[in-house]
Amino acid sequence: MMFNIKELTLVTVLLFTQLFSFAGKIDTTIFALPLEEPVDLSANFGELRANHFHGGLDFRTGGVEGKQVFSIADGYVSMIRIDSKGYGQQLFITHPNGYMSSYAHLLRFNDKITKYIQEYQISHEQNMLFIKIPPGALPVKRCEMIGLSGNTGSSRGPHVHFEITELSTGKIVNPLQFFPHIKDFRKPIINNIGVYPMDENSTVNGSDKEVIYVASRKSANQDYGILQPLTVSGNIGFSIQATDYMNNFSHVFGIYNVQLYKDSVLVYEHKMDKIEPWEQRCINSFIDYPYYLKTKNFLQKTFVEPNNKLGFYAKINENKGVIPFVEEGVHRMIFVVTDYHGNSTRMKFTVNVRRPAQMPHHESVGIFLPCNKENVYKIPGFKVVFARGAVFKDLYFTYSVDSVTKLTRGCSPIYKIMDGNTPIRDSVQISIKVRKKIPEKYLKKLTIAQYIGPNATSPVGGRYDTGYVTAPVRYFAKYVVIIDTAPPVVQPLKVYDRANLSAIAGIFFRIGDNLSGVRNFNLWIDGKWSIMYNDSKKSTIEHWFDPSRMEYGKWHTAKLVVTDNRDNAKTYNFTFYK
Repeated sequence: MMFNIKELTLVTVLLFTQLFSFAGKIDTTIFALPLEEPVDLSANFGELRANHFHGGLDFRTGGVEGKQVFSIADGYVSMIRIDSKGYGQQLFITHPNGYMSSYAHLLRFNDKITKYIQEYQISHEQNMLFIKIPPGALPVKRCEMIGLSGNTGSSRGPHVHFEITELSTGKIVNPLQFFPHIKDFRKPIINNIGVYPMDENSTVNGSDKEVIYVASRKSANQDYGILQPLTVSGNIGFSIQATDYMNNFSHVFGIYNVQLYKDSVLVYEHKMDKIEPWEQRCINSFIDYPYYLKTKNFLQKTFVEPNNKLGFYAKINENKGVIPFVEEGVHRMIFVVTDYHGNSTRMKFTVNVRRPAQMPHHESVGIFLPCNKENVYKIPGFKVVFARGAVFKDLYFTYSVDSVTKLTRGCSPIYKIMDGNTPIRDSVQISIKVRKKIPEKYLKKLTIAQYIGPNATSPVGGRYDTGYVTAPVRYFAKYVVIIDTAPPVVQPLKVYDRANLSAIAGIFFRIGDNLSGVRNFNLWIDGKWSIMYNDSKKSTIEHWFDPSRMEYGKWHTAKLVVTDNRDNAKTYNFTFYK
């Protein structure tokens, strides 16, 4: 059974919940570590990342690849992924206690698993894949070596990304609960807080704009505070930026638990125990998204927007974390930030409530679109469809049109949607009219692209129908229709026709396509389809010679075909001696 990688998360969750339903509390003593001690962590569960929460633990491997990786318990290999991006080479093991463990960025699998997956690749002529494995095919034992650590996929350094999934719910869970021998006695650090007026009748320091305060303290043993006065009125939201450190580990980690108190009453709390993989993009509602785009730092909001469906909130007041400050007076606020091991840091500050003598003028620009209904905006040549829940909160829709096509391959005006500071929960659908006359045989070559700059685009995709190209987009940005009739670029690396490769273990190419993007690549040696691996970080593909598939000591013919997402193909034929 083959899964569409674009639908990976949802399909994975549905598969798990259909196959397994277990109950009972897990015995943490049955889970071993996935690598040999000493443990060296570089990231923890729930850490904030671009467009997602970190879903597990990252085990560093001393800057090298090839460390042995072990199954944490008895079970069987239930799924295997091989991808040029994301998690790279990843293994999933289902355990009989209702949990599943996964191990990502692997260099390779063990011999038994490698034999199984290569036979599948060859029989299906498929390099990249994500497949289900029948329960009896690949059983494993606790502490059995299942593969070697690597740096595959989008990894930025050698490590193993390790996750545990609760099969009854499909949620990924905090792995630290299964490894109590990992200790930590260092307290979190608080960096900043944000204060937000939540509507036109609310102010922060007399303004309708948010204010960011730097956390300050005189010594490490004191609580944090703020040095500048804070005056508010109306409905106010807060956010906090904090980081954590752990004993014996040099990296910065994410926060497990945040609490906010008003006058000793808990008004907000979240705990990073479980995360719904299908709601990962809700992180862009959980954080101050414009602040992140500007600074690359994460302020975690303590208020919840309507279409933020994250399930780790332990306490929210009746106003979804928004705090009303109506009557004039003084209120004492306390943030408590705690890591998984119970080390806590506090921040205390005072809020003065005073309505300004003159409220700031507030004028919304754009077309009001409620977030919990379908919205369609259409002008001649352009349409945007917002499915119900496509954005996190109500918005005022704005757009602009640059009618001068600045791209050699441009076939439409450039449409700018919003200002980029508003996140999309899943996607919105856009349709753009083609303004150039395109021969019918080339209509399938049309695609929507994100406009980056003069003759610079990022591929989106889409489908042509009756004059328009339609595609889902995940960001508010500038978009344009382009035509892609150019094949991908294929550059041989130390490979050429009539080459003697007797002393070479494999063949390597650099590939690329800056229009619609590379879709697939296939290599045939002596007429036999041959496995290739893709390293997206280097834009290279590689084939390692296999004497069981190719007779040595003779000349061979080879053909490489690289195809992009608009079916343009580049073929490279060559012969070599091996």
